[in-house]
Amino acid sequence: MTRTHLAALSFIVLAACSRSAKSAPAADEPDARDLNRPAAAADQPLNDRPAAAKPAPKPAAAPATKTATKPAAKTTKTVAAKSTKPAAPSLRSLAPGTRIRVAMVDSINSRRDKAGKIVSARVASDVKDRAGRVVVPAGSIVKLTVTQLEPAKSKSAKDGKLALRVNSVKVHGRVYALEAEVVGPIEHELKGRGVTAGEVEKVGVGTGIGVLGGAAVGGGKGALIGGAVGAAAGTAVAVQTASRDVVVRPGTKVTIELREKLVASAR
Repeated sequence: MTRTHLAALSFIVLAACSRSAKSAPAADEPDARDLNRPAAAADQPLNDRPAAAKPAPKPAAAPATKTATKPAAKTTKTVAAKSTKPAAPSLRSLAPGTRIRVAMVDSINSRRDKAGKIVSARVASDVKDRAGRVVVPAGSIVKLTVTQLEPAKSKSAKDGKLALRVNSVKVHGRVYALEAEVVGPIEHELKGRGVTAGEVEKVGVGTGIGVLGGAAVGGGKGALIGGAVGAAAGTAVAVQTASRDVVVRPGTKVTIELREKLVASAR
């Protein structure tokens, strides 16, 4: 090969290299082709534009924290249960030696009544304990029993016989036994019965004695005189032996005294 041929060949190679360098786009140009991409399919259109930059993903929103809301507590009213048992009543007491003044409600009469009869009396005024609290209010009923009752059997007899025993007292609807006794004599009166059948018998005996005595002295006339004298004597005996009844009228005041402590409800 001649020197001329070598020069021409070198010129051709240089020209080709220069042309190839001009046609290749710079790697840093925006529209430069990505030569590293795989070949596109034959049936797909060519897209040599660089892929658009994907926007940075938004940070995931923190999940909303659900505040657990507790349902409003039901307000429960505490209602105090009513006790089925009544409250125990308070108690008050009277010491032994306490005196209670009562007024008789019932009458007593030895002509028609007998020992064993139960009579009533009413408390005259409030009876209080040492603290000044009423234990037995005025009007409370006291029950008594007649244990002895006899008339005065003669004019010479100064008095009949009468005795009472204290049984109980009723306070606020409750009855309490009383250990008590009647203090002092019970006011009463003696009421004459007049000449009763018993006294008439005494008059008859006197008349008979007078008749017998008159007959022994002077016959018929003496019997009349003796009968008159005997009748007068019998009448005198009847008057002397006539009974007088013990009578206690309603309203008569009686005093009783406690021998043992009395405990009673305050209501």
